Formats: sequence, structure tokens, C-alpha cells
Amino acid sequence: MDDVIKLLRDQYAQAEQESAQFRPVGAVSAGIDGPVAIIMNFDGAVIRCRVHPHWRRRLTGGDLGAAVVNTVQEAHMLVLEQQAAGGEQPPGPARSTPNSPSDPVDPVEFTSYLRSLLVDVQNSLPEVAARVQRAACEVSTVEGAGGAVTATIRSGALVRLVIAPTWLRRAGHAEIGRVLTEVLTRALPGSVKRMLTEVNGVGRVAEFRALMADPQRMLANLGLDTDGAQ
Repeated sequence: MDDVIKLLRDQYAQAEQESAQFRPVGAVSAGIDGPVAIIMNFDGAVIRCRVHPHWRRRLTGGDLGAAVVNTVQEAHMLVLEQQAAGGEQPPGPARSTPNSPSDPVDPVEFTSYLRSLLVDVQNSLPEVAARVQRAACEVSTVEGAGGAVTATIRSGALVRLVIAPTWLRRAGHAEIGRVLTEVLTRALPGSVKRMLTEVNGVGRVAEFRALMADPQRMLANLGLDTDGAQ
């Protein structure tokens, strides 16, 4: 049990930092004076795409899809600036551990459970690395409006947005904004969320992450004084 306790004490502060970094914070807006505006959170997830009522007058070059791509890239740059500034992240709710023993917990049984979990996660690390690598390099497409709008994503970034001219001519700005929002929120869910989806699909990694997100409860289950662990 001593080696487990030592590991948990060493990772206590780290777990707090890791759980915090997975919470998106704030938002940035780009393209406010242009044909489209993008609102994006600090994880790079698109929250909303707003199309100006007079977007055609404000559009230079005549390609709304290209304007959206450029505005999304601008929003990404603003996010990077915010991250470089070291913005504070608000605390979030603690997550429960899905498959850990129910309360009340016997420290001996919980230690056995924890050893098993750590071994399983350790064995899963090669697959975790492989999935993250694939997610970072993949090319995918997301469609909306019955195929009238197609977004192409490479390595988690929007590289192309194609909008069918016939649909664009008959759709109003509100409908265009709604469809673009729907497509972009699916195409760009945020870099952290995207990677976590891959990581959490491996073995018992999601179970381990949920456990590490509530270190005080974990240490209490081990029969330890949580105040002394900080």
C-alpha cells in the first residue's frame, strides 16, 4: 500500500492542474465587422457563427466559405494570445468515479481496486499514444444542410469550407448562420475535448481520469487525512 500512497501524494497537485486544464474558459470573438463573426472558447471550440444581415455587401472576394475559414483562423490566433497571457480558469464541479467501490469504502479493498486500475492504465498507454497521434494527423469532413455545406478539418484545424451556391442564394442570413454554427461546432469541438474523446475510449482511462479529478475523495477512500496530503 505504501507505494500506492506515495504515487497518489506525488500526483495530488498534478491531478488538480490536469482537471483544471480540461475546462474551457471564456470566449473570443472574431470578424465582428465582417460578413461573418465567430465566437470561440479558449479550447478552440466554435460556439457560434453569426452571419451579418448584409453579408454580401461586406464580403470581399465573393467566397463566404473562405471568409469563414479566415475568421476561424483569426479566432484561433486570439485564443492563442489569451492562452499566452495565462488566463485564469474557474473551478469546475468535481467528477465522480464511475466504477470505483461505492461508499462506504474499505481502504484495503480500495487499495486493491486502485492497484488493478493503475496496472490496466499503464498497459493502455501505448494505445493512448497511438490514438492521440492519429487524432492529431487525421483529415475529416463534416456536412450540413443536406450536403450544401462541407467543412474539411486537418489536424484539428478548419482548412476548407464549401457552400453550395444554389443553397446560399435561397437561404437567409439567419439560416446560413444556424447551419454554419451546427457544422462548425461539430467540426471544431475543441482540441482538448477532441483528444479526450480518443483517450477516454481506451481501456479504463476514463475511469482513472475521473478518479484523479477528485483526489480528496480518493485519499479519503484510502483512509488518509486529505488535509495532510496538500
